[in-house]
Amino acid sequence: MVTWLKKQKTYLLIGYVFLLLIHFGFKDHLYVTGILFYAFPLPVLILAIFPLLALFYNKKRILFALLGLIGLLSFFWINHQYINYNIIDANSANSILLWNIADQKDYNVDVLKKTLETQRIDALFFVEVLHEDNNFNAQFTKELNNYNIEFLEGNMMVAAKKGITVVDYIEEKNNYKLNHLKVEIEANTFEVVIVDIFAKPWHNKKKAFTKIYKYLEKHNIDIILGDFNTPYESIYFNHFKTNYTSARNFQNGFSATWPYPMPLLEIDHIWISKQLNILSTKKEFYSDSDHALLITDFK
Repeated sequence: MVTWLKKQKTYLLIGYVFLLLIHFGFKDHLYVTGILFYAFPLPVLILAIFPLLALFYNKKRILFALLGLIGLLSFFWINHQYINYNIIDANSANSILLWNIADQKDYNVDVLKKTLETQRIDALFFVEVLHEDNNFNAQFTKELNNYNIEFLEGNMMVAAKKGITVVDYIEEKNNYKLNHLKVEIEANTFEVVIVDIFAKPWHNKKKAFTKIYKYLEKHNIDIILGDFNTPYESIYFNHFKTNYTSARNFQNGFSATWPYPMPLLEIDHIWISKQLNILSTKKEFYSDSDHALLITDFK
């Protein structure tokens, strides 16, 4: 195996350069480049340099170039993925929670209960709750007894201190799911869209995002959130940036949300209308969860 790698090292180096071009250039503009873009996030590309160092240890120019590349990519990764935001006091803010709870032990109801004991959260949004196939609705209702709860189509769920109105549900099998809600928070009613996009890395996200764009154009949506299974650097989020602000820019720490314990991709997102002011975002991981829990405060 080692002998074969040494013989193919030039092709491996060319392939690595191609992956860099995809990450920083082509991204997911095309279907094929999109698959590679999702499969090789920047931390993986940094780690992939180390086998190349071993293969080119006797080629000093290439060796030093690779070492420099490690430093350059590491700096870029930290600069773009590590966020150091000066969190504003959010005592009088509106607060929402987003969590994908598909692969979590007992759906972490106890974790939610402890979170709500220490933080005031107005509305909680969940994807991949799998309530259509599991009998745990009563447990959620018992533990979240201060909230109104709606178990939604598409295995989603919302819990809010005040009123919840289900406006619409759209699903395309093996593509995406979308719930449109009106949620009362304090004295205001917010239009919220919850999204869950098909997770397979070879799935073409273009169709799902195009349908979501069209839906947003027809409705006055205040908050878009969910498991997009798409990294923040994707070209498909550029459309959101016109009218919405990503809550990820208002947190401290690395922004990746999946998978625990070594998060590589930022695939869970909260986008809030630019007419509202985001104050802070908290990200928390738990050992029984593969997705991070996100809490965003806004006014």
